[in-house]
Amino acid sequence: MVLNELARWRETVQGAVIEPGDQRFASATRPWSLTVEQRPVAVVVAADVEDVAATVGFAARQGRQVAVQATGHGAIDSLDGAILLRTGALRGVTVDPSRRRARLGPGVSWRDVQRACAPHGLSGLTGTAPGVGATGYTLTGGLGLLARRHGLAAHRLMAAELVTGDGRRLSVDRDRYPDLWCALRGGGTPPGVVTEIEIELVPAPVLCAGQLIWSAESAPELFGAFRSWTSTLPDEMTTTLGVQQVPSLPSVPEPLRGRRVVTLTVAHLGEEEETRRLLRPLLDLAQPLSDTLVPRKPDDLDVAGVPTDPAPTRARTELLTDLPDAALDVLTDLGPDAGPLMLTEIRHLGGALTRSAATSTPMNRVEGEFLLETVGLLFREEDFGALAIEQARIHDAVRQVATGRTLRSFANAGDRDAERFFSTEALALLNDVARRYDPGAVIHNPTAG
Repeated sequence: MVLNELARWRETVQGAVIEPGDQRFASATRPWSLTVEQRPVAVVVAADVEDVAATVGFAARQGRQVAVQATGHGAIDSLDGAILLRTGALRGVTVDPSRRRARLGPGVSWRDVQRACAPHGLSGLTGTAPGVGATGYTLTGGLGLLARRHGLAAHRLMAAELVTGDGRRLSVDRDRYPDLWCALRGGGTPPGVVTEIEIELVPAPVLCAGQLIWSAESAPELFGAFRSWTSTLPDEMTTTLGVQQVPSLPSVPEPLRGRRVVTLTVAHLGEEEETRRLLRPLLDLAQPLSDTLVPRKPDDLDVAGVPTDPAPTRARTELLTDLPDAALDVLTDLGPDAGPLMLTEIRHLGGALTRSAATSTPMNRVEGEFLLETVGLLFREEDFGALAIEQARIHDAVRQVATGRTLRSFANAGDRDAERFFSTEALALLNDVARRYDPGAVIHNPTAG
């Protein structure tokens, strides 16, 4: 980088500019998934929108790219040669209960959103991990706890403020730059740095949620019943069934520590009595070891026990049209030979997810009834190969019912093929928008089509 230009840029930025050699560099480049090593040429911790604009302009003049992260949950590649722009400090939240809208800075987590919305009996379409950034989650689709009733979070994106790759500051909504607004609603990495979004909130006056845990011996019966049971559920109930290896940690309760278990995560827009009535077919099969199902407020939705600290994880996902009987044995087999594989789970989709959005988006509807996800913990170099073998074994078992696609929200290291996320028509839209607002490809997009 040209020294004079670099000096002027550093003087302009109100936040921090962190370069290799700085003792802060390692922590500033560390993503949530510790299996991804990021090697940018510099990190900017933006203090305000002016820092964002200055960084985009500097990168364009230097012929470099800008990669944007708030919490680092979406990191999937090395960022070689790019400038990493951290927006986690931009954490403003404003709720307008009369309009059922909230305006969010890019550093706002779902925990922040829900705390602001709960006093008004409202909720955003949060996911299972409260620490995830709400903006990045929404821009990439957002499959949440209330998805079967309310659809993807991206479809509730009503407006946005951003600095485009070509340096413009735009206010975007249905009427202003409608092509860009459409692309933002689930298209993944936008052709600019989003500095604020406005989302539509949903009413959540009555909510029952929690997690049921059984011993692994009950897996065949529970998974065998899951497909037919889910076909009877109303859209108001969203569930995920999984087989998990619980770590042997002091923080884990003794009855579960170190065990293989079956978990059912439940979120239901209804009273507890009705929730348990709907769950009765599964509860009659086996007695749970643990049951945290209770009425909850929108700011109390940390029900799945998702880890909050960075971890060396790697996941693989697949949209499925069905759950074939032939695959159930493989799906429930998390035995002693599973190696680094710690979780196999099936998310029930359908409902509002399979109905087209009212306005065009890159993912108008989710083409699949279930989402398979396999997750591993990788502490040693040899774990990478062992996990790949285990994941291939499981995903091969459902090949006949796999759509060949997954959701952009679940992109992981190795997921670089945009056709895995979007249709040909959606990719044409996204590529056209990128050429129009970021012709120099200043914004780094790891899954560009």
